[in-house]
Amino acid sequence: MKYFSSILLLTFLIVFGQNAYSEQAFALACALGRADTIHSANKVVNPEKSDSTKNSPTGGQGLDTLRHKKKSVLIPIHQSPFYEGSYFISNETMIHNDYRYTGDYFKVFPFGFLRDRGQLGQPNSSYIYGYSNSSTSYLENGILLNNRSGNDFDLNNFESEFVDSIEIVPAPRGFLYGNFNNFSTVNFITKDFLTPKPLSRVRYYQGANGEIFIDGFYNGIIVPRLKLTLDIQNRNFDSTYTNSSYTDWLGNIRLKYYFSNKLNVLVGYNYVKSRVGLNGGVNVDSILTLTNNINQLLYDNVNAPVNFVGRTGEDLQHNFNLEFIALPFDSSKTDLNFYYQFHQNKTSDISSSVQEAKIKTNTIGLYLNQDFNFNPAQLKVLINYEHSRIENSSTISHYFLAVPKLTQNYFSIASILSFNTLDNKLVPSIFYKYGYEKLSGINTKNNRNGFGADVFYKILPEFNLYFGTSAFENSFYPNGTYSIEAGINYKIPNLLLAFQTFNYGNLVGIGSNFNFNFSKILVETNESFYFNSKDGLSSNLVNLPKFKFLGGIYYKDILFKENLDLKTGFVFNFYGTQEILPSQLINSSYYPITEINPSLQIDFTLVGEIQKRAIVYFTWENLLDNQYYLEPFYPMRSRNIRFGIGWTLFD
Repeated sequence: MKYFSSILLLTFLIVFGQNAYSEQAFALACALGRADTIHSANKVVNPEKSDSTKNSPTGGQGLDTLRHKKKSVLIPIHQSPFYEGSYFISNETMIHNDYRYTGDYFKVFPFGFLRDRGQLGQPNSSYIYGYSNSSTSYLENGILLNNRSGNDFDLNNFESEFVDSIEIVPAPRGFLYGNFNNFSTVNFITKDFLTPKPLSRVRYYQGANGEIFIDGFYNGIIVPRLKLTLDIQNRNFDSTYTNSSYTDWLGNIRLKYYFSNKLNVLVGYNYVKSRVGLNGGVNVDSILTLTNNINQLLYDNVNAPVNFVGRTGEDLQHNFNLEFIALPFDSSKTDLNFYYQFHQNKTSDISSSVQEAKIKTNTIGLYLNQDFNFNPAQLKVLINYEHSRIENSSTISHYFLAVPKLTQNYFSIASILSFNTLDNKLVPSIFYKYGYEKLSGINTKNNRNGFGADVFYKILPEFNLYFGTSAFENSFYPNGTYSIEAGINYKIPNLLLAFQTFNYGNLVGIGSNFNFNFSKILVETNESFYFNSKDGLSSNLVNLPKFKFLGGIYYKDILFKENLDLKTGFVFNFYGTQEILPSQLINSSYYPITEINPSLQIDFTLVGEIQKRAIVYFTWENLLDNQYYLEPFYPMRSRNIRFGIGWTLFD
């Protein structure tokens, strides 16, 4: 009976999807030109081509197909990616690789590193361009997701099945988006598509130690011109180490009304509720009272002592948005969003006496993304205003800021001017951002400005270059810092070669992607190498491996009269030496080490897509049962098996 509610919910979604279909919905879906679309319409290999509004055969004068018998075409308007030169993780890449949750998607990005704490649901740190989640702006279709009180975001709280594609903005442009002028920006582009019949999708997997994931997705026209998109997710994980259990409920509901080819209106609501055991990792000091060999108990999940046997974390979120996507003129596009976000994070500790730390954030905001096309020049203007109220309460000493109440007002305006030259092959851009922040609780006013330039050169359709640089201010560098990035990308059907390098202050990174398909053998790799531009240990390299390699060698083929698309093979995860400052080992007074040793994990994985309707997943994780950790002292998972299925239903 433990997961009865999850099963009942998905049963309802399937039945609802089977019965919500009508001939009117079918007619409109066909008229919208998406009759053959199974996955999302947001194809982002080339943002210019992915924006279907630019190819409207009706010129914005679409007929109402539900009242007129003759065929007409009404084309929906979608959110556009920020920049053609961004790094995109496509839906095809996501669903044909092994993943547990949204944080796993970033493994294919060379400068993406997940500091995994081993136990599922833990608030892992995700590093983009060498900086953690508190230095990365996570956006959903342009709206900032980061908690305004701490400038961080837990990727456990974003539904993996609701993501269509991920845009990682080049480092020099990272400060342009969000409130904090962060070093990097990630934009989640969510699913927005139409099919001739309503679509339901269920994804389920289970693994060792009570690990269960179940997700139900529904998309379809419910009344003329009104589309409903619904996604609900539930994850559960039992404790292995003391106090490491996890459970969550995540939900998204979207209503999108297609007024015409000139105006679409979307109303959305997002719900998050999660609970996780925050045991603080293994207590090495306690082990040292028994033995000088910490490894003797460190990987014993039954007997290893932990730091906090009664500490738990709970997240509760209610997020609303009202979005207008319009084409007011032939050469412009408007994306206007009004939003409200409520976020409550609560930490409780019942180890000795009941203690609690709670932080509540209420945010209302406005976000405008306005595009103008004055061929050959293009101008993008981004305007953001927010008012946030933050309340802190804590009986856990030094757990949160001492300020009990804080009001934050934020305003920014950014502009990006681009020029399409050489038949749109060479696109130089300049950009500038003005940001103003006022904090009433501590009487602080900040100006956070920045400027930069870059160039994207598409030498051939399959070969392009990028170079950019910027200088900006943020809370880490109130007097300013700089960013430089250069990259080269070559892609043909059976080969991908990509190289990137960036420099933030003292931190330099070099990364590459190499994918090669020969006959039925597929090789996929990405690697990164970090070093300091100045001698000595730098805080930039704390909790960051000097070298990371993720590679896979697979057998890939389409079998059984093109009914099975199979990808199976071995995945290699290698992490090089990681430097640690003693202050980072907050869970122990055991300081003899200054490094985390290199580690290797090998997995066997199988992904089989059957008739474009169902995907079977099987993973044998950590085949060699290696014992290691990526963060002191949170041991990684031992050898285990995980399997599941994703099943798409029409009508």
